[in-house]
Amino acid sequence: MNRRDATQEEIKKLVHYNPETGVFIRLVTTSVRGMAGETLGRNINVRYQAAQVGGYRFHLHQLAFLYMAGYIPDCIDHINHNRYDNRWCNLAESTHIDNTRNQKLHRTNKTGITGVRWDKSGNRWVASIYDKSQHIYLGSHKNKFDACCARKSAERTLGYHENHGKPAPLEAAMMEVEK
Repeated sequence: MNRRDATQEEIKKLVHYNPETGVFIRLVTTSVRGMAGETLGRNINVRYQAAQVGGYRFHLHQLAFLYMAGYIPDCIDHINHNRYDNRWCNLAESTHIDNTRNQKLHRTNKTGITGVRWDKSGNRWVASIYDKSQHIYLGSHKNKFDACCARKSAERTLGYHENHGKPAPLEAAMMEVEK
């Protein structure tokens, strides 16, 4: 069975979701997956929290959408970049393209600004951005500030989320607490 076959009514009989905290509590004891009263969620691949509910395996952000809205969208954005923050106010239905416009700063980024890099051969700062699947060159600049301005201007023009390129310190802190 596919988890998209699960209904909101079925899920509400099995778990309680607090939209203000993002916490799920199991309502029914199952012989396989847990006791009534326990908090749902375990980390999988250090990416998202997941749980088995009613014979279906869910990421908790998908379960929150099913519980609150009655369906599971194709793509869900964690607005503040914290994949463990499943509060309803932090979840937004999204397209894949829009979700990529709200990505956190990549851990290998060396400049602190997404889309800005140092070009050793030209001895200049280079800015670029993606629009859908098209790479757009925003120019080379004598200083980092000008390259950053070009990138941020393009982000506004293309409708990137205001959190795009910001680090997600809460996610790292949550992972440390759970170790």
